[in-house]
Amino acid sequence: MTSWKNIKKNLDEKVANSKIGRTIFSRTAKAIALGSLITTALVGGVKYHNWRSEPVYKHEISAVAPRNYNPNKASLANKLLQDFPTEIPGAAQVDKYVIPEAKYCLVHVRQKHVVKGDFKYIYHLTEKEIENMRKFFELSEKEIRDLIKDDSKENVFERTKRLKKTTEVQADIYRILENLILNKGLKEVYDEGLTPEFEDWNTQKFKTDKLWDKVYRTLGSNEKRVRGEISELEKKIKEGKQSVSVALEADFEYPNDKNCIDKYLSKLSQELEEQRKKLPEVIGEDNKHEQEKKNRYQYDAVDKAGFNYGIKIIPAETLKGNIRASLAMDEIKRGNKDPKLDEKIFDNREDILLQYIADQNEPLAISVYGGAHAWGGRESFGTSYPTTERTSLKDKDNIAEWNKKHPDKKFSLIEITPTHYEKK
Repeated sequence: MTSWKNIKKNLDEKVANSKIGRTIFSRTAKAIALGSLITTALVGGVKYHNWRSEPVYKHEISAVAPRNYNPNKASLANKLLQDFPTEIPGAAQVDKYVIPEAKYCLVHVRQKHVVKGDFKYIYHLTEKEIENMRKFFELSEKEIRDLIKDDSKENVFERTKRLKKTTEVQADIYRILENLILNKGLKEVYDEGLTPEFEDWNTQKFKTDKLWDKVYRTLGSNEKRVRGEISELEKKIKEGKQSVSVALEADFEYPNDKNCIDKYLSKLSQELEEQRKKLPEVIGEDNKHEQEKKNRYQYDAVDKAGFNYGIKIIPAETLKGNIRASLAMDEIKRGNKDPKLDEKIFDNREDILLQYIADQNEPLAISVYGGAHAWGGRESFGTSYPTTERTSLKDKDNIAEWNKKHPDKKFSLIEITPTHYEKK
């Protein structure tokens, strides 16, 4: 290998008699030295020991990792990262970022979700339903109004467009989770917005929904029942006096009455008319039930997976952190530009999730969380880490900070971007 000393000697000989050459060489040498210094100390604002530490994309493991990373000596968490699929139905891309010797790997499925002002708009809540919610959750009048109030300045078209996008992304997320459940044995998901206080309630909600569906299936469609009654009445009226069963029923209904059959047939005709009038109403009820069943979890893929496959849904944040984030968001909507508000919305909650996963001590954990959140950053994963739409990157690199504080509990990262997430 040609040494730096030999290169310098050859350059010296070529430019020794040229003032211009000496100037060029001097500037080049300074540039090389400065570049070396910058690469050693700072790459894209990121500290590294030397250029070998700058993460690069390694095709053999389909992941970003330090140049000198050895996949054959991977920790359990990184083995799971390396084995994690890079192509999943519903996902536009799966990006993997390796931290050597990581004990845990966070899989962040990026989502778009509804915000609190959407609830009344989506579910068309009546005042009675709002009051029932208030009593159920034991909230004050002010608390329930704060929960459902709409501070958005969107017009109907803008909101409808955003919610349509949300349902498309949630449909993608459901396909992703379903694939991981069926092919990778996924059994639990950390869900943004769910706190320990409501974990049991969330589980009970699935049981109630399943019980209602079971009752509905057992009793059958209201439309089917009413049509059956109409058909039976029409048959009896058509057979009339010729039917022995009609004569017996008439005699039982109007004993010792010579006109019992005529009276009974008249009664049947009235019942038939009532059932025919009822039919459009029950058809509407059936359609409403089916639509509610279809749309039940259109804004929440995690709940849909929990309902259909029984996976465990784990809180991803604290109630205190969630409320603080909500209040901070309200402040931003009112024009407050305090940079600390972003920290309440993003970093504090992101740190809590890392702590939750470490406490559970699972080597790989999947969480569905807003796409503007970012647990990684340039310090952790170099210049290859994306910054687009990552509002939380303004403050810090959560994994870098965590790994410094917990060197024996380091995190690697996988990010999954749903197909419709970035589509216009």
